[in-house]
Amino acid sequence: MASTPRPALKWEQDKLFTKALQLKEVKGSGKFFKRFSIEGNQLPMYPTDDTAILYLNEEGPVKIDLNTGNRLWVAPIKSKTAPALSDGFAQMWLGDGVVFVPTEKSMQAVDVATGKLLWAKPPKFKSHVVQMAMTPQGLIVRGAPQYTDGPKPKADGKPFIDVIDPATGETKWKKPFRDLDDATTFDIHGDQLYIVADGDMFAINLADGGSKAVTKVKFKGNEIPGRLEVMNDNYLLSASQNLMLVDPSGSVKFHEYYSAPGQSGWIKVLSTAAVMAVNAASAANAYGQAQANPGTTYHYTLIGNPDLSRRFKASQSGSGFTSILTSVEDGGKKGVGLVKLDKSTGKKVAEVILGDKTPEYQMDPIDNRLFFQRTDRQIDCFAF
Repeated sequence: MASTPRPALKWEQDKLFTKALQLKEVKGSGKFFKRFSIEGNQLPMYPTDDTAILYLNEEGPVKIDLNTGNRLWVAPIKSKTAPALSDGFAQMWLGDGVVFVPTEKSMQAVDVATGKLLWAKPPKFKSHVVQMAMTPQGLIVRGAPQYTDGPKPKADGKPFIDVIDPATGETKWKKPFRDLDDATTFDIHGDQLYIVADGDMFAINLADGGSKAVTKVKFKGNEIPGRLEVMNDNYLLSASQNLMLVDPSGSVKFHEYYSAPGQSGWIKVLSTAAVMAVNAASAANAYGQAQANPGTTYHYTLIGNPDLSRRFKASQSGSGFTSILTSVEDGGKKGVGLVKLDKSTGKKVAEVILGDKTPEYQMDPIDNRLFFQRTDRQIDCFAF
């Protein structure tokens, strides 16, 4: 049997960066021997099929030639660290010849061709940017505070939503919307932005920031909603253990709740502030990856690769399912596992037991696969 030829090295650069890359501890890293990776930083942006924009250390965003590895420019953004997705920052947004970059409690617009900073006076926000979206009314930015570690986490800012003029960086609203305690991610429907904050779902007018409360929202298990999605004119709200669908009138179409596994299989987070921090960071990371302008960002990388092209097209249709970690019973056996729910109906379509300890697993929602680390030397794959 002939062996598969190894890909040839196209180029190698040892002077691409002048400072050390920002590394993040990887999932499953050992207790004593830690492993680190660039995963968790900003995803690369691809303005053309021959170039990429990276933001992996304090130097700032770097544009490289993918054919040679040569550095084309470095945008002179001053920041102590790179805005990592794993720290809750939004993914950079690639627009028409401009890349919008979150930086600490501000952001900047960078010219893709030259790396020049386009805003003479960058905006000053109440907290760091965790979510962005481009609309005809302007660039929507949502901010959320980061939290310090410890038994009593402290916030370093206040949440907000604002619409920014992409040409100048100035706000287009007279007063940013700030009623955002315990806020979800936002989604847009027509000229309205929808978000759940402090137990209420709001509709915010993108033109002027005017808002109105649509309905009250209360999750079971004292859980805080972390994500909002518009689905066929309805509003899907979710968190770790809850899934709820609300219609335009504010009526609940379904509400599914699965309690967290017992203490032996799940370390429960008791601090409300800690729950807020976890929800904000995970929601921002998930949304940033989902909304990284894939039509512009990724299609250049798929040329000549049928499998990547297939996965990209499948991802464009969006996942119609979500999974919840809970206690599962199957064939008389009980244990910690996952249930898979249909987002449109809330119905359970699959479940699997993973064990009696906190499981290490990774989902592939595109191909409906679940990878589970059963032991230090064994990984199981489930059709899920």
